[in-house]
Amino acid sequence: MIYLINLAHHTREIWTMNIKKNILKPLFQSAFIWEAGHRVPLIVRWPGKVKKGTSSSSTVCLTDWMASIAEMVGHTLAEDEGEDSYSLLPLLKEPNSNFQRPPLVHHSINGTFALRDGPWKMVFGNGSGGRQHPVGEPFKEPYSLFNLDTDPTETTNVKNQYPAIAREMTEKLKITIH
Repeated sequence: MIYLINLAHHTREIWTMNIKKNILKPLFQSAFIWEAGHRVPLIVRWPGKVKKGTSSSSTVCLTDWMASIAEMVGHTLAEDEGEDSYSLLPLLKEPNSNFQRPPLVHHSINGTFALRDGPWKMVFGNGSGGRQHPVGEPFKEPYSLFNLDTDPTETTNVKNQYPAIAREMTEKLKITIH
């Protein structure tokens, strides 16, 4: 997908793409709960605002463009608009900043949820959440916890090694979706 946004006679280009075969988990697609179904490149071109050639490994979401564009045009979102959208302008203007959005909720085709928070990802289901067997069921144990900094391919469930983080992630999901 390519998005072109023309605001005040200046074009901002926002590019995203959905990669069907991904280095993280080949053959897994966006229907799944795994990172390869959610982690996609984002390219922004905004002359005079975003320095050419910069990059960031910060977690962001397409929903964040609502708050970002609202801030660009000076619009204040109402309390019930874009509740899960956070402005990316601080990150775009300073990619080396300590930008960290609040926890991000992922959702698969079968209703399985996952929560990303910093390096941690907790999957609240017992399968792929997509078409790959075992598909699993949403909110059925065993859940999985992954440290994406050390295990970006989500091969090692560390939930039993980090029970406090698993409990914290569970509470954060409850707060986020209620």
